Amino acid sequence: MRRSHRIFLSLYLGFFVYCLAMLFFGKTGIVASQDLLRYKADLERNLLSLESLNSQLGSELVSLQSDPGTIRLEARQLGYYPSNALPVHVEGYSPAENLYAVGSLAIERRHLYPSDSLFRMVGLGGAVLCYILTGVLTRKRHGYQQR
Repeated sequence: MRRSHRIFLSLYLGFFVYCLAMLFFGKTGIVASQDLLRYKADLERNLLSLESLNSQLGSELVSLQSDPGTIRLEARQLGYYPSNALPVHVEGYSPAENLYAVGSLAIERRHLYPSDSLFRMVGLGGAVLCYILTGVLTRKRHGYQQR
């Protein structure tokens, strides 16, 4: 095999290795795309949870604005009683506070992807390895007398 063919084949293989590495492990590669799809699914689940919570809180708001029984219960929990009522306090008992859940935050995932220079080095290493291997194979096939 002529030296120019070996160089061309090595450069071609090095470029091919670089492209494969970028395709699978690059910033926009298959692995990164799968991570983004998982993150998208997490965001959609969080959005559904927030919409459900919004619906529940909206119905509680309507109830607090219009239902006299709900208004009375909330007023009692805040310590407001009618003027003719006699409150009874039981020692050791404290009613549960109304704590409203506000949902959860979807944490942005930070991924560290290898730099492009690492992939270039891998491609260059593949090219050098191919050049060496084709040289060794050419020598074995044609014998050592050619040089």
